[in-house]
Amino acid sequence: MSKLKVISKVAGFRRAGRAWSTEGETVDTSDFTEEQLEALKAEPKLIVFEVPAEPKAEGGKETGGKAAKGGKESAASN
Repeated sequence: MSKLKVISKVAGFRRAGRAWSTEGETVDTSDFTEEQLEALKAEPKLIVFEVPAEPKAEGGKETGGKAAKGGKESAASN
C-alpha cells in the first residue's frame, strides 16, 4: 500500500473531499480515486510527496538494528 504526505500551504484548504492542515497528514493512496490523487498532486496550494514504505521484519516482528546485530554477534562468539 502506497502512502502520501500532504501538507497544505493554507490552513483548512479542501481538496479530494478533505480539509488539509499546514502540519501535514500521511494518508493511504487507496483512500482516494485516481482522479482525486491527480487533483491532489496538481494542486499548487498543497505539497504532496510519496512516503517510503516501512520495511517489514521477518515473521511480522519488529527488530531494531542494534538488537538484531547484537544477536548475531552473540551467536558468532559462542
